[in-house]
Amino acid sequence: MIKITSILTQITEKVFPMKNVDEAKAFITEFIADKEINDYDKANMLRAVRECKNMSAINRYLCNALLKYEGLSIK
Repeated sequence: MIKITSILTQITEKVFPMKNVDEAKAFITEFIADKEINDYDKANMLRAVRECKNMSAINRYLCNALLKYEGLSIK
C-alpha cells in the first residue's frame, strides 16, 4: 500500500524543525516551484512565505495553509 502525503505535509515535516528563516523560505520556494499546484494558489503561497519575517510566522502560515488547502478548516 502506498501512502500519499500532501505537498504541505511534506513541507511541514522538513520546515518545522528548521531554525533559520531564510533557509526555510528557500526550501519552501524551491519545493513548491516544481510541483503541480494551481498557479493562483502557488503564487499566493509563495507571496505569503516571502512576507514571513521569522520562523514563528512561517510555521503559523503553514498550519493555516494546511487547514485551508487540506479541507480541514471549519466552515
